[in-house]
Amino acid sequence: IVSEIHFENKDGSVNNGILTNVEKDEISANIYLEEAIKDKRECYWEGAGQSFSRRAEITNDPHDYIEAGNCYSKVNYLEAIRNYEEAVKLFVNTNRFGVAARYSSDIANLYEDNNDEDNAFKFYSNAANHYECDNKPTQKCQNLLKVAEIMAKKKEYKKAAKIFEEIGMNSLKTVLGTFSGGMYFHKSLYCLMAIGNFENVKTKIEEFKIALKSFESSRQHNFILQLLKACEDKNIEFFSESCSLYDRITPLSSWETNILVDIKNLLTTLTEDLGGGTF
Repeated sequence: IVSEIHFENKDGSVNNGILTNVEKDEISANIYLEEAIKDKRECYWEGAGQSFSRRAEITNDPHDYIEAGNCYSKVNYLEAIRNYEEAVKLFVNTNRFGVAARYSSDIANLYEDNNDEDNAFKFYSNAANHYECDNKPTQKCQNLLKVAEIMAKKKEYKKAAKIFEEIGMNSLKTVLGTFSGGMYFHKSLYCLMAIGNFENVKTKIEEFKIALKSFESSRQHNFILQLLKACEDKNIEFFSESCSLYDRITPLSSWETNILVDIKNLLTTLTEDLGGGTF
C-alpha cells in the first residue's frame, strides 16, 4: 500500500513524500523520538511526554508509553497515568505480569500522592493480582498492605483486619518475614478494636501468640492488652495514658494515630451510653 505522507513538525515545517505506510510510520516514529530526546535534554517535560506518547501510538511499544509516563509524571500526573495504563495493558497482553504489576503500583502511588484513594485502592489491588500471576508473593503482600491501609482509612475495618491477618500469616513462611509478622498482627487487632469487637480481639491475640511465639513478649502485644483493658473498663484516661507512654518509646505513625482516635471515639460513645460522662 502506498500513501502520501504529510505532517507538520513542531517548528511548523512540512514533510511531504510518497511512501508506504510502513515507511511513513517509521519516519514519523523516528522524528517523534528525536523531538522527545531534544525536549528531555531541555527539561521540557510536557513536550517530551507528548512526543513519546505519539511515538507509542505508532510503535505500540510499551516502553515508549513508559517514557511518556516518566516525562509527564513531572508535570501532569493524569497524563502520566494514562500512558502508564496503556503500557500495563500491553504488558498484560504479552504475559509480562511482573512489569505490569510494577507500573500498576506506580499508578497507585501517583493517585495516592494526589489524594485519590479510590483509584489508588484499585491499582494497588491490580498490582497485587499481577504479582500473584507472576508468582511473586512478597511484592503481592506489599501491595495488599497498601490496600488494607486504605481500607482502614475508609473505615472498612473488618476487611482491613482480615487482609492484615493474611499478610501476617503469609509472612511467617519465611525467616525474615517473622520480624514483620507481629506488626501486621498488631494492625489487624487495631482494626478489630475500631469496630468494637473486643471478644474477637481476645480470640485473635491467642491465635497470633500461637502462630508467632515472639508476639507475646512484644511491646505491640502489651500495648494491645492495655488498650483492650481500657475499652473493657470504659476507662478513657487509661487509654490516653497508654497511647502516650507507647508513643514516647515507639512513635506512632499517622495511620496508627488516626485509627487510635477512632477507637477512642468509640470508647467515648460506650462510656456516655453507660452514663460515664465525657473526658
